[in-house]
Amino acid sequence: MLRNTYNKHSENAFTLMEIIIVIIVVSSIVSMALPRYFSSTEKVKSSEAFQILDVLRSAQVAFKAETGGYANSASSLDATVPTSKNFDPPTVSTTDPIVSIVRKSSYTLNIFENGTITCTGGAAGLCTKLGY
Repeated sequence: MLRNTYNKHSENAFTLMEIIIVIIVVSSIVSMALPRYFSSTEKVKSSEAFQILDVLRSAQVAFKAETGGYANSASSLDATVPTSKNFDPPTVSTTDPIVSIVRKSSYTLNIFENGTITCTGGAAGLCTKLGY
């Protein structure tokens, strides 16, 4: 009688092997999903920089049309740039790239007079994941 009671309890419980398999499957799914999630959030954050770069590039081109050269400081430009939560303040230059912005000591986005944006630095492959 005692043996039948034991078997009924063991049939209703998970074995250690089943629990380990579930943990392995769940961790595999998470390991595939997290990089995609972080890559997507970084793309969203970089879109903020694209807007800032485009505004300052347009202001630099207008400044050059008026004065014959690019501005060497953002305060010289007729553009309002909001404070960024994700990026350091942008820098403007008198040569190409005419505007650069750094992602909190991670990677740098540069925009040239013709509108081309490049990405340098950052973790291995980060610029490629962002599309640069």
